[in-house]
Amino acid sequence: MKNRKRTFFLAAAVLTAISGTALADAVIPADAHRYNGHFYYVFDGVANTWEEAERYCESRGGYLAIINDAAENQSLYDYIKRMGKKDVYFGLTEAGHPNVWRWVDGAPLTYQNWNTGEPNHGPGEHYGMYYTAHQAYTWNDGDFGLQGSTGSSKAFLCEWDSLRGSNPHHKPGAHKPPGHRPPVRPGHHGPGYPPAQPTPPVAVNHVPVSPPAAKPVPVPPQAAPMNLQGGKLVCYLRFNDSAIKDDAGNSWGGYSNPQLDTFGAKAGKALNLKDKAYIQLNKAVTFGGQDFTVDFWLNMSSYSGSYARAFVFYNTQNSNTNALLFYRVGSSGTFATMWNNASVNNSAVKLDHLQHIALVYRHDLGVLTTYVDGKKSSELKCTIPRTQFNQGLLGKSNYTSDGLMVGTMDEFRVIDGAALWKADFVPPTAY
Repeated sequence: MKNRKRTFFLAAAVLTAISGTALADAVIPADAHRYNGHFYYVFDGVANTWEEAERYCESRGGYLAIINDAAENQSLYDYIKRMGKKDVYFGLTEAGHPNVWRWVDGAPLTYQNWNTGEPNHGPGEHYGMYYTAHQAYTWNDGDFGLQGSTGSSKAFLCEWDSLRGSNPHHKPGAHKPPGHRPPVRPGHHGPGYPPAQPTPPVAVNHVPVSPPAAKPVPVPPQAAPMNLQGGKLVCYLRFNDSAIKDDAGNSWGGYSNPQLDTFGAKAGKALNLKDKAYIQLNKAVTFGGQDFTVDFWLNMSSYSGSYARAFVFYNTQNSNTNALLFYRVGSSGTFATMWNNASVNNSAVKLDHLQHIALVYRHDLGVLTTYVDGKKSSELKCTIPRTQFNQGLLGKSNYTSDGLMVGTMDEFRVIDGAALWKADFVPPTAY
């Protein structure tokens, strides 16, 4: 796996001058996953028990994650898979109240997604988790690695409501004071947890005075590109192993001996194509009908014949109908982006140059924009409906008469449901 440098963002402490209570500093990693206004991050190796994990999240101004509905559940599961994690715990427990599962804020289950036969109440299995041995997106009851019945993982998922933090009851590192209640997630109150009331004005000499405005909280750096911002990973080829693998679970086959090595790589290894080599997707993928992004690093050193294609998703051989592709135009010597027989040239793309290419489709505008090294290169007005592409090719055309690409590709991915870049950007070196 390629190294990903993690930087951490420390939000400023916000003091409520009227009550004298300090809100916990929210220490949120800059590459935290974002969903529906909340932040999430998987930690590992910092807690030996579920209770320690609970305190760790609270010490950073958050809490163990609470899952409200199927959409949030899918977003979080997809996130932990992208992070390379398998068995991850969240804020659900029956400890202290057997067979009665409650969230960390005391609320009962309203949404649940247990795997078939779960929870099975094995020894010490008192905590909700995602378990790699079960069906995707489903839950298991685990023991936080204490008995080993559900593996040795001690990874857990923290959540923050905002940059101000989510736990006003104690400062980072402090133990729970007497009478402490777990942090209450807005709109998710358990028994005995009334909705939070606004702070009333304070009377000074019988003149109502509103509390002073909170100090402004710094905005964290732009999320790392791997934060899909609500999108779904359709394909992700990093080419950093000895075999061609897709982190989204797709199967690709190599033909005419494609090579994986460090030559021309942006990070780790890269796909090097020569002597008629190419790779082919062995299953159908679906995207479109909403925003999407296709991006990759490309260094095409030469081509044979006409229309050497860097990539193409299509359904019919020898047809560009409902086909999405990026290719070298043999007759004009330029590169072009095409959808459904409509194309636009990209003069910024050069032969024998390693460049970042991004095709970003905005469904609301009906525009497919191509960025080269983070700068807008072209716009193609088009409507791309939701399409199941039965075939995908890297380095080869779906036309039998077309030429073959010779060169390097790296970090190829497709994101469905999110236009990752809506303006010029700094290209990522690795995701």
